[in-house]
Amino acid sequence: MEQLSKIYIGFGDVIYALIVGSSFEFLRESLIPFQLTFETFTIFLAYATIVQSWIGYHKTITGHSYKNSFRFVLDLIIWFLMFSLLYTTGDFNEYVKIFPFIFLFLMLWRYGVIREDYVRDGIRKTLQVQKTVLAYVITSSVAVMAHHYILSNELISADIINPIVLGIMYCEIFLYYQLRKKDRISTVLTHKPNLEQQ
Repeated sequence: MEQLSKIYIGFGDVIYALIVGSSFEFLRESLIPFQLTFETFTIFLAYATIVQSWIGYHKTITGHSYKNSFRFVLDLIIWFLMFSLLYTTGDFNEYVKIFPFIFLFLMLWRYGVIREDYVRDGIRKTLQVQKTVLAYVITSSVAVMAHHYILSNELISADIINPIVLGIMYCEIFLYYQLRKKDRISTVLTHKPNLEQQ
C-alpha cells in the first residue's frame, strides 16, 4: 500500500496544480485589470480555500499515508468541489452552496485519518474537533438556506445579503484551518506507535 499511497499523493499534487493553473485562463477577464469587486472577493476566497486545502493535505498526508482507498475516493470528491468553487465565482447562488459540502467531506476525510492512525484517547480528542467542524457544516448550510429564502422572497436585496453570507464563509474557512493547526498539535502524542520500528 506504501507504493500506491505515493502514487495517490503525486496524483493529488497534479490535480491541485491543474485546478489552480487552469483557472488563471478562465478567470483572466475577472482579474485583469485588477479591481476590487464582489466577484474578486469570491475568487480570493476560492483560492484561499484551495491553497489551504493543498497545504493541509500535504501536512497531514506526510505522517498519515493512505492505508486504503477510502480517503482517496474522498479526495476525488473534494477536488471536484474545489474545481467547482473556482468555476462558479460568477454565480454566487451556486458558489455559496458548495461550502457546506466542502466542510462535510473534509470532515469525513479527517475522520478517516483518525480511525486509521490514532489510539482511543486520540480519537476522543480529535472527535471533539470533528464536532466543531460539523458545526461549520450546519452553520454554512443554514447560511445557504437563509440566503436562498431571503432572495426568493425578496426580503433583502442581493447587494446586501451576498456580502454578509460571503463574510460568514470567509470566517468559517479561516476558523477551520486554525482549528486544523491545533488538531495536528494536540494529536501528535496520541499517534499509534510504529510497531515495525520497535
